Amino acid sequence: MTSGPIAEPVKGEIMDHKAVSGLRALTARARASVTGSFQGGLRSVTTLVVLLATAAVIAAGATGWRWWSETNSAAADTSRLRETVLASAIPAISAFNTLDFHDSKKGLDAWQNAATGKLLDDVKASRETSAKAIEGAKTSTSAKVLTAAVTDLDGPAGTATVMAVVEITTAVEGQQPTTKRNRYLANVTSTDGGWKLSGLQPVVIGV
Repeated sequence: MTSGPIAEPVKGEIMDHKAVSGLRALTARARASVTGSFQGGLRSVTTLVVLLATAAVIAAGATGWRWWSETNSAAADTSRLRETVLASAIPAISAFNTLDFHDSKKGLDAWQNAATGKLLDDVKASRETSAKAIEGAKTSTSAKVLTAAVTDLDGPAGTATVMAVVEITTAVEGQQPTTKRNRYLANVTSTDGGWKLSGLQPVVIGV
């Protein structure tokens, strides 16, 4: 009985298995590389998003702070301007309700120094008449502003309105002094010499 040739291993098949194993390893490394790159990219994107969000918060905070600061600064400026207006209006209102017949010139000078615009023109025009009237009546008046408030203020225009309650004491020679309280509405205007009265009207209550 003749035996046929012994079959030898097929080298081609062995090479195919090795190739497959190598291919699998290469694929695994490629996947790991891609995954690492993706995760790295994702971390970079996440970091960028966080940075952008942080920057947005900081910017919003800065804008809010600027708005708050400007608003409070404007309010403080307005408050200081009101105080300035009152600091000028109160003595001016008091001056316009004070006149001593013993020295009418001093009182009328005070009126003139506290006035501007049409009110100043009126004071100048009626100065002589006012002096004669008070000297003839032998009357003296003195005033004290009890309370006052700025009811309207336009800084850019340089105008304001002040409401004041004034206590006026009137003394006629040979008689006991009398005291009463009046309310006044004063128009105040900014001038090169400061805030001055441009109008002064009594406020009648209960009419």
